[in-house]
Amino acid sequence: MSPLLIHGEERHRQPAVFYPVIVCDVCGGRIADLRDGNYYWGPDLALPDPRTDAPVLFAHKTCNFRFERQYGRRAFEDLRRLPMFLWRNGGYSDREIRDALRERGLGL
Repeated sequence: MSPLLIHGEERHRQPAVFYPVIVCDVCGGRIADLRDGNYYWGPDLALPDPRTDAPVLFAHKTCNFRFERQYGRRAFEDLRRLPMFLWRNGGYSDREIRDALRERGLGL
């Protein structure tokens, strides 16, 4: 299963809504609150070779010990930091990030 999915919900008498969700690679449950998850990369605690791509895995913090048994120890980061890194690596400036958040009613 892909850990990043587009989830759809039908709503009674309203148009369906679709949004991205992150799924735990250990238990298969949705990580509904970014504070409850980590993302992992690389084959071990060492950073991956910068000339290669490393897969990203996701897990609930409560699944961490099971994650390590299943996948081994890996470099990781708190899941709350991932959106910032994606925006920055996608070429957004701090101002563009703030503007985009404001457009969605999430202004800083």
